Amino acid sequence: MIRVKYVGMDVHKTVIVVPNESGHVESRTQVRTKAENFRDFFRGLGGQVKVAFEEGTQSAWLYQLLKPLLAEVTV
Repeated sequence: MIRVKYVGMDVHKTVIVVPNESGHVESRTQVRTKAENFRDFFRGLGGQVKVAFEEGTQSAWLYQLLKPLLAEVTV
């Protein structure tokens, strides 16, 4: 069975939060705004990953970066 992880991002602060099945924060990470940092983080999660983040100046860039790597990207 593939585990689905739902991830939320605050793009302005580049904070990524991964809750567990109960909704409690499993991990909270702040990354530097570089493509490789985002790729490394999401590749390290494993399983099926769905991410959501707010629209902003970097949202189009992040969408294009993450879409090929993840099961779902919602802006």
